[in-house]
Amino acid sequence: MYGKLQQRRITENGENSTDLASAISVSDMARKQELPASKARGQYDTVLAILGGLVFDYPTIRETIMEAIMQESSVIQHFLQKGIEQGIEQGIEQGIEQGTRESLIEGILENLEVRFNVSNLQAVASTLEHVDNVQRLRQLRREALQTPSLEAFWQTLGMTVNTNDNGSP
Repeated sequence: MYGKLQQRRITENGENSTDLASAISVSDMARKQELPASKARGQYDTVLAILGGLVFDYPTIRETIMEAIMQESSVIQHFLQKGIEQGIEQGIEQGIEQGTRESLIEGILENLEVRFNVSNLQAVASTLEHVDNVQRLRQLRREALQTPSLEAFWQTLGMTVNTNDNGSP
């Protein structure tokens, strides 16, 4: 199975160093310890594949190490679990931010509706949807509580839209 890899030497700075065959024999000795053979093989072969990827090209590694062995490896499972956890964490953060944005927009619309006795604020709502910055939405919520008129709020909101679209006030 390791014929191709045994013939190649790992080199550093042009000098020959330990070849992969020696690493494999060390791996074979380690396999004889406590871990069951199938689990140990998967772990050591995967470690060799990962480290071998630093020296050998990917197709050679892929031919040598079977995918089934890599799936059994605790190293691969560890990284897979870490990736899943990171994805869940990012999803939760995005969900919280989206919920915060929606809540702030609803608060702004409700403040304007109550203060100025208007019910159709669809244009304001669609404009607020383009404001991505949560901090800016918080400022607009305060502005909706303090603005003297709906027109004054529109002017403030127009500056917000211009800031987001053009990058200048």
